[in-house]
Amino acid sequence: MRDAAAIAAIAFGRHTAPVDGNIARIVSRLFALEGSVAQARNAIAAAAGALAPTRRPGDFAQALMDIGATICRPRNPDCSACPLNEVCAALRSGAPEAYPRRAEAQVRPQRRGTVFFARRTNGAFLARRRPSRGLLASTVELPGTPWTSEGPGGAWRDAAPVAARWRRLPDAVEQVFTHFALTLTIYAAAVEAAAPDGCFWVSPDSVGEAGFSNVMRRAVALALGADERRRLAESL
Repeated sequence: MRDAAAIAAIAFGRHTAPVDGNIARIVSRLFALEGSVAQARNAIAAAAGALAPTRRPGDFAQALMDIGATICRPRNPDCSACPLNEVCAALRSGAPEAYPRRAEAQVRPQRRGTVFFARRTNGAFLARRRPSRGLLASTVELPGTPWTSEGPGGAWRDAAPVAARWRRLPDAVEQVFTHFALTLTIYAAAVEAAAPDGCFWVSPDSVGEAGFSNVMRRAVALALGADERRRLAESL
């Protein structure tokens, strides 16, 4: 552990090489190591170990930490004041701030789905509970299609919980999960049918306590807002 290595070097004078964020940045720049700190962790540790002197390793470790905190800063490093500038490969490259390399942003797969906002004249709307296992287990959701990379396409009507005159809302809900990004299209309709198997009615006043997930709360809020605007327009 880097804290243990720092204590061993600074407090007990042992020949160890602590690697905190400052030292990792210095080593990455000294050797112009490719890859982010996480990707080059082993190379950084090996290089730091090779630099550590057998005499007064604690002073050496503390000096590197101080250089990293005051001179070899993440942004606007003061290379002219650095005692290591003559041997710094990143400085010779002309772009010391480019090191350590930034980790590439992870590109998440895109999934799409459709949800249905079926609302009665008393304001209640249809909902259902997700399975007890899997993503968002046991949370409440609007009825809808599976979330797939292809999306429901023209088959969205087959997933509608009841027969109705469905209209597509202009806005969609977007949510980023750990392993994928989701876009939900919302269809709304006024209905008076009985709740189908697996569904139940939810009052708008009880949305907060019903157990909706964040993404579904956003979908409900968007649908409620659109429905209220529609009713207002029809009353004018």
